[in-house]
Parts: sequence; C-alpha cells; structure tokens
Amino acid sequence: MEFEDRMREFILSFLETQPNQVNLKTVQKLIDYGKNNNYRAPRILNELAKLDQKHEQVLTATFDIDFVDGVKLFDNHATKWLTPKGEAYL
Repeated sequence: MEFEDRMREFILSFLETQPNQVNLKTVQKLIDYGKNNNYRAPRILNELAKLDQKHEQVLTATFDIDFVDGVKLFDNHATKWLTPKGEAYL
C-alpha cells in the first residue's frame, strides 16, 4: 500500500470514530494523532481537502484551506464525517 493510501485510510478510520464531532477540534486531534504516524499537518489538510464534499465527496464536510489565514470547515450540518462513499472506501 502506498504512503498516500495508508494516510487516507488513517484519516478515514480516525474520523469514523468521531460521530457528532464534525468540527475543527476533531481535525486538530487528527493532526496530533497523525504526527505519531509521521503524517505532517499540511499533508493531512491537503488530503482532507481532496476528500471533502466539494471534491471526491468521501467526507460530509467541506474544507477551505489557506495556509496564511487558516482552515475553515463547512460542516453542512453533518452528524458524522463519512459519506456512504467514504464508508465503502474503508
């Protein structure tokens, strides 16, 4: 399995365990846990943006990432992170 695939699986597996926590605090926890697996914050954020509702539609939320102004999360009133497509991916 390639590095990107392992990171993607790590991200989705973590987020799946965080129901009713679709917020930036959970993203910060994800980044903190990612550091233990040698995943740097910019790579995690870029992957989240690829997976979001606006792009691959694996996540229920949409991310707007600006490395100057920070990260904006549009939760779309979601109560879970993964879409059915995301659940199927896992």
